[in-house]
Amino acid sequence: LLAEMVPTWPIALPLTGFESFLSSSTAFSTALSIPLLRSMGLEPAVPALTRLLADGDSVVRRRAVMVLGDMGDTAADAIPDLTKLLADEAGQVGDHAAEALGRMGEAAIPHLIKKIEDDNWRVRRRAVTAIGGMSPKGMSAAPDLIAAMHDRADTVRWSAAVALGRHGVDDRLAAPV
Repeated sequence: LLAEMVPTWPIALPLTGFESFLSSSTAFSTALSIPLLRSMGLEPAVPALTRLLADGDSVVRRRAVMVLGDMGDTAADAIPDLTKLLADEAGQVGDHAAEALGRMGEAAIPHLIKKIEDDNWRVRRRAVTAIGGMSPKGMSAAPDLIAAMHDRADTVRWSAAVALGRHGVDDRLAAPV
């Protein structure tokens, strides 16, 4: 929005201002700045947004996750931190992290495959769901999705079947016996 109003505005100026604005102690000002960063399309904002993933306020974490997800593979540097948030239960942060990782593409697949083996069924389901959202890029993880069809949690098995279907794999071929 501001970039459209002031097209000659140097990128260094807003980033310097946003760094201090994003690190302010109030969740309100931080949450308000995230849509502004999104509208300006500033790739250099990825490090600042990644730092917000550790914020104590779940609203701030969720909004940062959403913006990083909107950036897709441009925000690939945030993948390790987003992957950790698959275990976040506050304010649907974990579900949004899965969605964001699904938009990151192939770079996220190795991180997600590791999470399919996590002790927490929610983390496993979210990892499988993220891979399912990557079609056709997630096809390289089809063997891992097939293995997830044998998970001890029915919700993970269901998510794996849905993910395989999105990738064009007949889930009956992988159905548990």
